[in-house]
Amino acid sequence: MISMRIRSLSQRAGKSRKSDGAGYSTVVATSLCLVILTSLFFYFAHSLTYEIFIHHEINYCMTKYLSDYYKSDVRIYDIVVVNQTRLYAYLNNTGNVDIRARDFDKMDLILVYTSTTGEFVVAYLRYDDSGLGSDVWYVVESYNDLVSPINPPNGVWNPNESMKVEIKLEKPLNATLSYALVVCTPYGASSILTRGG
Repeated sequence: MISMRIRSLSQRAGKSRKSDGAGYSTVVATSLCLVILTSLFFYFAHSLTYEIFIHHEINYCMTKYLSDYYKSDVRIYDIVVVNQTRLYAYLNNTGNVDIRARDFDKMDLILVYTSTTGEFVVAYLRYDDSGLGSDVWYVVESYNDLVSPINPPNGVWNPNESMKVEIKLEKPLNATLSYALVVCTPYGASSILTRGG
């Protein structure tokens, strides 16, 4: 009986040793898989971080380049009143951006004034290269226009070029009181000039 017990204990011990061996192999394999997966995770995380950094740098450089390139600016340097419904405005492209004549309709010209009847008027002037109608503006002539001359709808208003525009109003202007002209380019640069009063 004692020998049977010893035999059964030794068999159990043998089985547990075999299962310990198999368990050890499983632990080693699992650990190895975890090490490989962790290494892959950190490799891909590092690669992704690097890619994000590179894209951020490219976006930053392109944004800076485009903002410098598209530095649009305009200046109104004079307004001449021809009569109560006609004015000339002299504009200068002081920025770095060409403005195509076909994009003049995207420019905003706004004249704020008091009419001869005493009415406060905000006239949103639309571009019309024919010059027909009222509350319109169009190009009369350009100065220093050596490259791609303005001949609406063709041509380009290049940097450092000036142009004379005629403004036709629906409601007559009282030039003895203050009036202001606002010009805004398609790129958002603006200028204001106040006269009168």
